[in-house]
Amino acid sequence: MGVDQPVTVAGFSLGAMSAAYIAARRGLLVSKLILISPAAPLQLGNFLPAMAGRPVFEAAQAGDWALRIFTASQASLVALAPKVAIKTMFRASPDTELALLASSRFFDVVECGLRASLGPGQAAYRRELRAYVRPWAHVLDEVRCKTEIWSGSKDDWAPPAMAEALRGRLGDLATLNVCSGLGHYSTLRIALSRLD
Repeated sequence: MGVDQPVTVAGFSLGAMSAAYIAARRGLLVSKLILISPAAPLQLGNFLPAMAGRPVFEAAQAGDWALRIFTASQASLVALAPKVAIKTMFRASPDTELALLASSRFFDVVECGLRASLGPGQAAYRRELRAYVRPWAHVLDEVRCKTEIWSGSKDDWAPPAMAEALRGRLGDLATLNVCSGLGHYSTLRIALSRLD
């Protein structure tokens, strides 16, 4: 990346895994790790029952063909009825998320992301999902920098128990900021507004 001075690395949602890998593998170049609404390794707890994305992660655990079929059905729904797909994704989300969804700008960003990850980027999306469902908690043991974790108390995508498990695994290096009443994306919004 052409980095020669220590930097802060941040990861949101599934991006927490990639951020943790970078911090573990490039320790001297990472001064701080920030994990926002982080999806923790599944091996750290029984998180799936509380996750809005449970079906896609179960498909990834079932193998490549199950995941291909699942993502093909997701892609079809997004192509034919994007509003239905997005409303289905957020059906159990807290009011803070629904308020964001009422914004046409937020809705458009979500739709654009879905079209990219389920269209031209579908192979990369499947690779990311397969990597996520495999054990990767050992990576956290190699993180040597201070870590700031942000979690919404009503996050149904990356439940608060995941953030607590990450803080526990990282030990004294980690601090946990719980955002009362917030969900996945509303926590991202607050965290970004408070970070330097």
